Amino acid sequence: MKFSSIQRVAVFAIFTIALISCNKSNNTIQEQAAGGKPEKGDWIIIHQLSDPEGLNPITTSDAGARNVFSKIFEPLLDVDYATSELTPNIAAALPTLSDDHLTYTFTLKKNVTFSDGKPLTSKDVIFTLKAVKNPLLIDGAALRNYYESLVDVTAPDDYTVVMTLNKPYFIADAVLGNNVPIFPKHIFDPKNLTDNFTFAETNSLEKAQANASMKEFAEWFGAAERKRDVKTMVGSGPYILEEWRTGESIRLKRNDKYWNGSNNPNMVGYPDKLVYKTVNDRNTALTTMKNGDLDFIEYMPPKLYVESLDTTAVPFLKKTSYIYPVYSYIGWNASRPIFADKRTRQGLSHLVDRERLIKSIALGFAMPTSSPVDFHRPEHDKDLPVYDYNPEKAKNYSPKRAGMIATAMEFWIECSMVKKSNLVLPLWSIKAMKCVRILLLFSAMNSKKWELM
Repeated sequence: MKFSSIQRVAVFAIFTIALISCNKSNNTIQEQAAGGKPEKGDWIIIHQLSDPEGLNPITTSDAGARNVFSKIFEPLLDVDYATSELTPNIAAALPTLSDDHLTYTFTLKKNVTFSDGKPLTSKDVIFTLKAVKNPLLIDGAALRNYYESLVDVTAPDDYTVVMTLNKPYFIADAVLGNNVPIFPKHIFDPKNLTDNFTFAETNSLEKAQANASMKEFAEWFGAAERKRDVKTMVGSGPYILEEWRTGESIRLKRNDKYWNGSNNPNMVGYPDKLVYKTVNDRNTALTTMKNGDLDFIEYMPPKLYVESLDTTAVPFLKKTSYIYPVYSYIGWNASRPIFADKRTRQGLSHLVDRERLIKSIALGFAMPTSSPVDFHRPEHDKDLPVYDYNPEKAKNYSPKRAGMIATAMEFWIECSMVKKSNLVLPLWSIKAMKCVRILLLFSAMNSKKWELM
């Protein structure tokens, strides 16, 4: 995995705000509130803000697509959302790890099948990872970055897969087991092109460009049809792609032959169909839901959630919030001379009033954090130093460089002031820092115009 020169200051972890409609059930609202045994049947209409760019998990990276394709395709390992721990899924158990942390051995369950009835075997796992690693697959670059250290994958038998790294990777079990779902080789490689190249060739762009099969496969697999064609969207998950109307909706139907039945609580297919309806405006989506044409909105902006939705006036709607493992941050670009000295970045970090941002921007639906690691995880370091909001302390971090005069200026960032000044800020920072008093440390010898984007 590659790291950029952006130095991040985690500002707050975010609560996801969701809205659920109960008006389509035969049960009363009181019965649903009390909780009951779910039953199969009916459709659920889910809001999506825009069409996904595709539904192929290797060549598609947007979050909206993941919400859909995660119902069609499955990875080796699943995640227990209560504990954030990895759990077996297609794999029969968590991988066996060698002492040097370079070899991961997965044993597959023998009853896993794709939605067309074909068994899922180690050949499908090897195919999937060869597709991920193919450097000629342009749209796969974002996912491929996570697999740079993967140098070989072998299969001693149909249900054993051995993955080898060239260096330890602290989240290798999650990347290898949960980051990419398994594709059916017989559907996505009908000409067996991936049999004509090795993992060693995928690790070399020069070798890849010299291999005709790698070129042909990248062109075929990367084509637009492989992102949305109903005939090729075959996975091992509980739902099957039934229809995609561009700009309108995506419809999935339940896979009645789903191999895992009701054993996986994350993947149980109770509704007969899932319809992802495109409504490009959140206000319009809320109105659509009030009219009974949407059942679920995954996310609503805090302001809309608080000010525009009165569930007492619309009793069949239920709104809720829960902690989601994402965070917002302010990034200082350390490749820019003005941010090159860490004391400058530390000083600026003491000028971020997190509590005020949470109150004014997130309307309380967030919590301060100092780490990109979710606080539920055992890797989270609760003893990390916190850059508290302290303008006086910030002054002590002013850098002194030879030949430069360090100067300090205090001012208020207002939208009108930003428009008139020579300071260029990205839109998100203007919104986040509006009316927040900050101290800028700068050099008199720097350019009058700072482009911080």
